[in-house]
Order: sequence, then C-alpha cells, then structure tokens
Amino acid sequence: MKLVVDEEKLYVLLKDFHQLTGLKVSFSKDYDTPILGVPHNICALCRYKQNDREFYLRCKASDKKAYDIASRSDEAYIYECHYHLTEALQPVVVYGKHVGYFQIGQMLTDRDKFIRLNRPTDYELSLLDDLASPSLETLRSAAAILSSLAKYTVIDRYIGLSAQQNLDAVLEYIEEHYREHITVADLCRIFHYSRPSLFMHFKNELNQGITSYINDLRLEKSKALLEEHSVKEVASLVGFEDANYFSRIFKKKYGVSPSAFSKKSPPPGNKGANGAIVKSLPPSFCLSSDLIFMFSSKKTGTRRATRSDGPRSFLCTFSENFSRVSPARRRPETAPQFCRDPPAGGGDSPFSRRRT
Repeated sequence: MKLVVDEEKLYVLLKDFHQLTGLKVSFSKDYDTPILGVPHNICALCRYKQNDREFYLRCKASDKKAYDIASRSDEAYIYECHYHLTEALQPVVVYGKHVGYFQIGQMLTDRDKFIRLNRPTDYELSLLDDLASPSLETLRSAAAILSSLAKYTVIDRYIGLSAQQNLDAVLEYIEEHYREHITVADLCRIFHYSRPSLFMHFKNELNQGITSYINDLRLEKSKALLEEHSVKEVASLVGFEDANYFSRIFKKKYGVSPSAFSKKSPPPGNKGANGAIVKSLPPSFCLSSDLIFMFSSKKTGTRRATRSDGPRSFLCTFSENFSRVSPARRRPETAPQFCRDPPAGGGDSPFSRRRT
C-alpha cells in the first residue's frame, strides 16, 4: 500500500497542535516507520534509556502491541507504555483502511506511580522535568482534537493513497455494495471525490462511466442467478429497481433477453438434427462475411455449424483461447479448423482454405 503524504502541510498542522497543547505529536505509518514529529526527537529520558538494547527492544515490543490494539478501532487509544509513561494513538483511516497513526507522547500523568514502579536514578529523575504532565482530562481533550484532525487530513488530502489505490478502493466498495442503491453522489461523499474528479478517474483508468461500470457488474452477477430465480427476482437481487430496465440493458449487452439466457428457458430458434438448437454467433466469431450458425446437440454433445448461404453442415473444433477473436474478421486459413466429413477419396474440405 503506497501512502501519499503532503509532509509540508502536515508539518505545519502538527506544529500548530504542539504549540496549542504543549504535547509532543508525531505521525507514523506504523510502529516502526515514523514520518514526522514535533519536536522531531523522542524525549531525553527515553533517548537515554534506549541506549540499553534490552530496554530498546522492550520499547519496540510495547509500541507494536499498542499499534496492534489501535488498528482494531477508529477511535483514539490512550495507554501506558512498558516504562509507565502515558501515550495516545489516533488511527488515520482512508476508505476503511488504517494507513497511519498520530501519536501523542511521551507524557508523565502520574509522577508518584512512575517513581514507585521504575525507581529512577537521580539523573533519570532530572530528565522527568522535560516531560509534559497533562491531567487525564486535558489528555482526553487533546486526543479528541487529534481525532478531528485525523479526519481533516484525509478530507483535505494531507494524507491518502495513490490515485490507483483510491480507485481500487472505490471499485472494492462497489463490488461489496452493488446489490444496494449506489449513486455517484454517494461515492463522492464516501471517498471525498469531486464529481468531475471521480468521472475522470473512471474514464482514464477504465474507459467507462461510473453508472455503466456498476450496471455491467450487476449484469455479470445476474447471469448465475438466472438459473434459479425469476427475472424480476434477479433484477432485485443485483440492485436493479426496475425489472424492465434490467431486461432491456441485459439484452442490449448479451444479445438475448434474461429469460432466454436462463437454462430453464432456452433461446428460441430453428431446430437442427437430434434436437439441436440454432443460435447465431456474436459478430466477433465470424470467419468471413458469411453468417455462421452454431448447433449444440443435447443427445450427442456434438457442436455443428452451417453457413447461411447453403445447407451444408460441418463439424467444428474451437480452441479455448479462440473464445475472443479480434474484431477484424479472421481469414479462414488463420481461424480454427472447420471441416465437414472428408469427401470420398480424401482431400481437403472446401472450408479448410479460402474460397476464391
């Protein structure tokens, strides 16, 4: 996940918070990746104690535990570290994902408890004076302000994700909520986009409009449901409020109505040998200017095809990777092999080479 941070603007914001509250504040991607802090360095007491490697490792373990707990919520988390100094974490959430954390600390909220549990040396006691000592009420107020700032930094794009990740988050949301009523206004509000900006991202990345993308997703999801539900039920299940509108755009996209697409209601057509059903191929499957028809025999499973300009039929074999053919019509010699029953005496099928 690529985090995008406007460090210049964010630094000014953190500096203002520090001047207002007198508390050290920083922003980190995670417990081990600091990005900005005001003041920049950790407090003198912690810097002195961390010269001892064992103490340093305990600090890292304590930080990791606190960040893990904070990652489970969007609210501020106030806690004591292993050295009994008070700190607070405020997650920064972008599109439901925790992308970073504001941290307040280190603070000395109970001096007597700290001395009783840590038994500091005279030198360590002298360093306590450098620590902020807010009351718990003051700390909670500062954390509440920081919570609002965390939301503001996302809305005003001080902190965010890359453009592609922003779009991925929108698409993920649509995937999860396509059954519901989704509007462009909803997406703009949830993901802090202006309407023109969101349209531009869809057009540039997907070459498609927002409503068109949502409808295509719903239509794709509807295909599996048509085997077990009525058209009206399917329309409702995939998020269409109007079954007639659903049927209309389904037919426009797939060339058949939803009821014809369903296995329970095979598409109408001429019957071939052994009860085969004639179904025209999409234009991208045409091998020449002649129209090709496919036959699928229920009894034998044989797939047959015939050209529109004659009654001759021939077996056809398709390669899996020929399921998508270039819009430019393929020449017969470059297409999948089509042949009828070999003529007596051998020889090539008239459809295995280009007609002159």
